[in-house]
Amino acid sequence: MSTVTLHDLAVSARPIVGVECDHCIHRALLTAETVRATIGDRRTLEEAGVRCAKCRSRKFTVTGFQTRSAAHALIRNL
Repeated sequence: MSTVTLHDLAVSARPIVGVECDHCIHRALLTAETVRATIGDRRTLEEAGVRCAKCRSRKFTVTGFQTRSAAHALIRNL
C-alpha cells in the first residue's frame, strides 16, 4: 500500500511519481495534475481511486523520483 498522499504530490518540487500495476505490470507516470492533487488532501493514491489503465486493478507499487530523467527511465525500460 502506498504512503504517498495527494498532498505530497501537490507540494513536491517534482510532483511526479511512477506506478507499476502489481497484477499486469503496466507502468505509468502520474503528476499532481493528472490525479487532481491539492494541498491539504491527505488521501493516499489508493484512497483517491487511482486504478491501472490497462486492467483496472487498484493494487500497484509507487516509486518517487529525484529527477525527471529517472521518471522517464521507468517507462523507457519496459
